[in-house]
Amino acid sequence: MATLPGYIRIGQAPAGQLTCDANAPLVNAGDVIEQIAGEAGVSVASVGALNSRGAVRLWVTSETTTAALLDRLVASCAGYYRLTGTQTIDADLLAPPGVPVLTLNDHQIITIDRDSAGAGSNGLPIGRVTWQADRIETVQENLAGGVGESRRARLASQYRDAVAVSNATLQRHPLADAITLASDLASRSKAQTTANDVLALLSLRRDRLTVVARVKDAGALDVNQTIRIVTPRLGYSAGRNVLIVGRLVDASKNRISLTLWG
Repeated sequence: MATLPGYIRIGQAPAGQLTCDANAPLVNAGDVIEQIAGEAGVSVASVGALNSRGAVRLWVTSETTTAALLDRLVASCAGYYRLTGTQTIDADLLAPPGVPVLTLNDHQIITIDRDSAGAGSNGLPIGRVTWQADRIETVQENLAGGVGESRRARLASQYRDAVAVSNATLQRHPLADAITLASDLASRSKAQTTANDVLALLSLRRDRLTVVARVKDAGALDVNQTIRIVTPRLGYSAGRNVLIVGRLVDASKNRISLTLWG
């Protein structure tokens, strides 16, 4: 078989469907994301965390956008990304709230509403996570006789599943939701790590809040920072740490509208 860039020539007519494997110089998730962003003229601040998810595989056969590709790859890693004011992409893995940079006390809070107490579609925590990986682009069932049974079984299934289950969550919440994500991760073992990480994050109570508050220098608060809410409303008298996942600043009134999670 002779090969040239974008061209394959075989020595005889193929019997049945012909498939091949392809590779690229950059295969780790963060490096691929950085390359795609770079082609659009945008830099990525750091790719180390996303590279920890290992190699990714994707085959693009139709017109798409840079944002759609970034969404797809970052979701495969159980991560997030955002475009900063300096036109740089900030990307990382999802994580629970950290050390608060600010405490919002009751007298500062104008309104507070809780949208849900869990990441499931029913508002409950997640009890089971399935992360699909090692995708085969062309599923094959009619194979030559020399192909072994294990290889036949693999080629007949598009993905291999990595499953994480929280029995404690399922006992506490029998109606706890399950999530399945068809990822672009190449390694099942990396997918298992990802499924475990996502389950650890979402199997607990996670409140989603909308808060309007008076904050001096409200513009200093940024997405992915942690703040602490202390108010008798919604049972937060002892305080609760939450991540900022969205914000809208009214600097003229030192007022900020926050979407919070944690």
